[in-house]
Amino acid sequence: MSSIHFLYHRESSSHSFRREPPRGLVASFAQMVLSWLNRTHQRACLTDLDDHILRDIGKTRAEIETEIRKPFWRA
Repeated sequence: MSSIHFLYHRESSSHSFRREPPRGLVASFAQMVLSWLNRTHQRACLTDLDDHILRDIGKTRAEIETEIRKPFWRA
């Protein structure tokens, strides 16, 4: 089980603390979103391929239809 840890930074002008998410968490989230966008773009490009190209790459129209129906978060 994973957990999220927050870093506490003491501000010099007061005794209050502020929370900042770990930098790795922000970077991981950004990478995940970018991979979702890339996957969506790639699947959209698959719809433009004609049957001749699909035969060249060893895929059928049915396989392509199955792939483009997947939600963006599924690989």
